[in-house]
Amino acid sequence: MRRILFNIADKNIGRDILVLWLVLLVVSPALAQDYDLSWSTIANGGGRSVGGQYELTGTIGQPDAGYSAGGNYELLSGFWLTIIVISEPDAAIETLGELTDTINALDPAVFKNKNMAGALTNKINAALNMIEQGLYQQALNKLENDILAKTDGCATIGTPDKNDWIATCSEQGQVYPLILEAIQYLEAAMQ
Repeated sequence: MRRILFNIADKNIGRDILVLWLVLLVVSPALAQDYDLSWSTIANGGGRSVGGQYELTGTIGQPDAGYSAGGNYELLSGFWLTIIVISEPDAAIETLGELTDTINALDPAVFKNKNMAGALTNKINAALNMIEQGLYQQALNKLENDILAKTDGCATIGTPDKNDWIATCSEQGQVYPLILEAIQYLEAAMQ
């Protein structure tokens, strides 16, 4: 069995592959059993390649397949692309779930008293129930006027205030941004 080898480090590999593909398309019916183009990875970035009258746009040179996520988007890359976009209410629900996990992972000693962690997660669960029922304005009010006020001293005045249930700035710094993120998702859902 004969193998065809070619340099894949060239940035213009798309043109070379197009030419090779065209040659193989013409020659392959007669020689198909004599050649083996083994699978390989080309990690040059892909895009558009132009040479003479030929143009190739595609995934040649795409980085290796993998998973990436950020904000509302998830990307499972490879030669077939899947993008999952979630709605703002679902993003708020996901963020509030993360908030609950964050609060439950905190050392109980960072709360002003031992019952406040449970009470705070109960308030978050009430907001979650409102979102699931489509009561976005009520959930927004709960987050802005009840839950946020229990965690915002460090963000507003640089130290925990008398209304804060979390008594340390480092732990407030873990919780406060998640509340703001959920608020933003709900505001977007109501527009």
